[in-house]
Amino acid sequence: MPVREEGYHKWNGKLKEKFINWFPITKNGISYVYHKKKSKLLFYFASMPFFLFLIAIYVSEKPELRMFKNLIKQIQTDALLFKTYYTNGFLMFMLVILTLFAGAELISRDLRYKSLSLYLSRPLTKLDYLKGKFSTIIFYLLLFTLLPGYLLILAKFLFAEHFSISITVVIGSFFYPLLFSMFFSSFILMLSSFSPSSRFINIVFIGTYFVSDIIAKILSNIFHISFYNIISIKELFVNSAKLIFGVYDKSRNIVDLYLSIVIILLLTIVFFVTIFFKIKKAEV
Repeated sequence: MPVREEGYHKWNGKLKEKFINWFPITKNGISYVYHKKKSKLLFYFASMPFFLFLIAIYVSEKPELRMFKNLIKQIQTDALLFKTYYTNGFLMFMLVILTLFAGAELISRDLRYKSLSLYLSRPLTKLDYLKGKFSTIIFYLLLFTLLPGYLLILAKFLFAEHFSISITVVIGSFFYPLLFSMFFSSFILMLSSFSPSSRFINIVFIGTYFVSDIIAKILSNIFHISFYNIISIKELFVNSAKLIFGVYDKSRNIVDLYLSIVIILLLTIVFFVTIFFKIKKAEV
């Protein structure tokens, strides 16, 4: 090995690529969100619908508790039960807050402290950086959607004398949480990449979610056409859940149900492409 004078010299070695270079970013992000102030309180409220539906399943499977079944009419079928669980207003609101809580600062904080270039100066690509940030939000969203869904399926198996559940419910309990998590993760990350100000991100994210729902309801009431519901982010996922779990009126036109899923997928792709180019621009 040659002896060099003091100073900077070009390194001629090769970096060993790893499949999960992004994992330390995810691990740090998960820890950061977990230790944020009031995180435990948010997790508690986000888990409340699971326990309520767990009780509902228990009541529905016990003959001696038939007197209470009229109080939980939404569990007449398994498909309706899970569609109602995933699209109930309280859970969706808590997931929106959780998305904002976990993802608003993931990129904006790096922009604010100008640490993005430090990430990319390591053996990390822009895609690795995105994977790490994206996985942080996905972890928390799936923790309160995918995991509770399959725990409810397990509870039904344990409480029922004769277990029988539709394959549609089993598959839908995987794809719907994934669809929901991908959309909201990409949406919040896109907003986070636009500004170092978390206040700006909070206003735009919450405003878009609620204003889109208000506009959709106004148009639907004026023109008496449910098709305008696709303007609402909330209704996009309600329509998607109806189609995924098969709990819609098959005698009616269901174009808006299919269109809802298409819109969600297209918007998710647009969000990801936007994030990638924003990071590339910020790097330069």
